[in-house]
This record gives sequence, structure tokens and C-alpha cells, in this order.
Amino acid sequence: MAKPLSMLSNLLLPQILRFGPFHNYFIKKALTVFLYHDVSDDPGEFCQTHSLSIPPALFEQQVMFIKNNFNVISPDDLLSSRIPVRAALITFDDGFKSFFKNAVPILERHGVPVIIFCLLYTSPSP
Repeated sequence: MAKPLSMLSNLLLPQILRFGPFHNYFIKKALTVFLYHDVSDDPGEFCQTHSLSIPPALFEQQVMFIKNNFNVISPDDLLSSRIPVRAALITFDDGFKSFFKNAVPILERHGVPVIIFCLLYTSPSP
């Protein structure tokens, strides 16, 4: 049975971009967004169930990789359209306590800007 085109695209496109002649074009003209939720060695049930957490040691390795391989931009750069070649943006969703406790010290140590989207309302427990 033939695979749907979207499945083939998902499988082949990364390989084409990685090894094909368009790889540098797409990397240079793109903004890569790295999205995080929770940086914790002991994630809560929700983050654990939905694989939304990363241990601090691994997060620091990823931050170093991003910093060494991309030009990490700030929210101000994004808003003013100052998007360099190999641009990257690091974002956090939800505003979990682990962002402030675990991620901020790592980000500050490496001088990497981020955008955080805080959850301002939680629904009452059933």
C-alpha cells in the first residue's frame, strides 16, 4: 500500500534539505524556533505524560549547541525584523516554576535571550 504524500514528505524532506543543494538556502533564509515547556529532573504529571520536560543537564547541552550553530535572536530583534542568517529563537510556554529555577540560570550563563509565554489563567480543578 502506498504511503500518503505527507508521510513521504515528512520522511524525505529532512534528508533532501540536509544533503541537497537547497540546504544552505533554507537554513540561511529561515528562522528556526526551539520550543520548550519544562526544564526539570522531576517533572509534574502533566509534563511527564505529554513528554514536555527536559532535564537541566540536557537543556544546557542543547543551549550550547544552539548558541554554537545558530544566531540566537531576542524578542526585540524579531519585532524589528533584524533576522540574521541562521537565526534561531528560543521560546518557553506556560511559565512553569522550573523555567525560573532551572532554565534562567543556564540561559544567563550562556547569554542567550528567550521569549516566555506565560499562562495567566488555569481552570479550576474538577
